Amino acid sequence: MYRFARNVLNDAAEAQDCVQVVMIKMWQQKERLATIAALKPYIMSALRNECINKIRRQQMNGKHLALAGAQQPAMHSQNPGNMAQLIRGYVDTLPPKQKAVILLRDIEELETSEIAALLHMDETAVRTNLARARQKVRAYLQKIETYEQQQIQ
Repeated sequence: MYRFARNVLNDAAEAQDCVQVVMIKMWQQKERLATIAALKPYIMSALRNECINKIRRQQMNGKHLALAGAQQPAMHSQNPGNMAQLIRGYVDTLPPKQKAVILLRDIEELETSEIAALLHMDETAVRTNLARARQKVRAYLQKIETYEQQQIQ
């Protein structure tokens, strides 16, 4: 749960707060949770909604826009040790559905059916968004590689 919140919010403290809020809400409705068949997607959906609410509150305060501008990755002079950082920075720029799908599948390692239930999407739409997101990340990395090759020559 924490990894998902951390990837969505890009802030460890905010992610911890969101996870804690969701856990408190789940504890408060523990009797009701016994009747839910798919508990993991339900809790992850609650976490996703809490993260979205947190982002909206930050946007209203102007904090999120300032953070987004400061987190844009540089496209030159990258070494292999920064590959994960490059990918993470680019994933943050993807459309919301593609970002959520790629994070849930590749980071949280959820199945397509779980992601579909969590995001209230058809499984075909999940696969399509995942393919498009991966294609965009691949194209971005190829663009960086081409740029670096030109700088070397």
